Amino acid sequence: MTTIPNSVAIYHSDASKKAIEIYVAGMAPGPLATEWRLVTRSVRKEILRALIATNFLRDIYGPLTISGRHVLVLRHIFAPPISQDQLKLIAPLYPKQSEKKGSKLSKAAAQQFSNAFANRRDRFLTPWLETNLPPTKQQVKRLIDTVTPMISSQIFNTVRRNRLSDEQECAVEALLSAKGWTKAPAMVVTSPADISPLTYMRKTKCKSSTSATKEVDIACGITANLILAMECKVSNDATNSVKRVSDVIDKVKAWKDNWGNFIQTAALLQGVISYKDVVRLLNIDVEVFWSHDLQPLANWLDDHT
Repeated sequence: MTTIPNSVAIYHSDASKKAIEIYVAGMAPGPLATEWRLVTRSVRKEILRALIATNFLRDIYGPLTISGRHVLVLRHIFAPPISQDQLKLIAPLYPKQSEKKGSKLSKAAAQQFSNAFANRRDRFLTPWLETNLPPTKQQVKRLIDTVTPMISSQIFNTVRRNRLSDEQECAVEALLSAKGWTKAPAMVVTSPADISPLTYMRKTKCKSSTSATKEVDIACGITANLILAMECKVSNDATNSVKRVSDVIDKVKAWKDNWGNFIQTAALLQGVISYKDVVRLLNIDVEVFWSHDLQPLANWLDDHT
């Protein structure tokens, strides 16, 4: 564990408070409400699309062998709704990327999910499945009205966080370009020689073991023997702060075990990041920077190249 100098602790404590102030200031009610309405409207259409594709939930297996896009809706009709990670425990054959990519599930995976749905569906929201009758308009409306906010909240927060994270990465790119750095095509980085000094790659992968890699938001070639692996992290709240920082810590351990001192991990933070989580990063020698104050990052690069 690293001893944190008092001046460093004060800077990051103040920066954490400032980041929260900036994040709250960006929560203007008008624009957020408009964006929320757009998300909920889209989600309602997605739920209805899933209901129609599955013959109002009577045929789960068939549609999933064509596309996995409906899994997002279907797992929120479980009682209780479950996350992708929880679903993976219940149905190990389920491929998590199928929701995002819309790729089809194997017959075995589709059957496994179909069985899980039959056992775990919310019977209060799906009473028509106990009969041979189609659902009434009131039953469909109740299901849509119940499920829409759950899915919309997740999508809304993820979209906003990803947008801010993309803005972070663009700001770092602008900083590097202004310093004369060169952007290189993304590739699997297996040694410091793969990234020349004063060169960077965005959304690339660094080897984390003999058979695995972990994605890094921006990989910077510092010297012939050192890569800066920068993670851009935005948090929506204090609970999310723990997860975002834990994501970085997980990569630090893997890269340290595989690379030793040839890779230095950095975190560019934004949003609601608790100071106690910043301390977790500082204690394992992660370089911590803030989106609202990029000068320390510029200084670090100047000092190490």
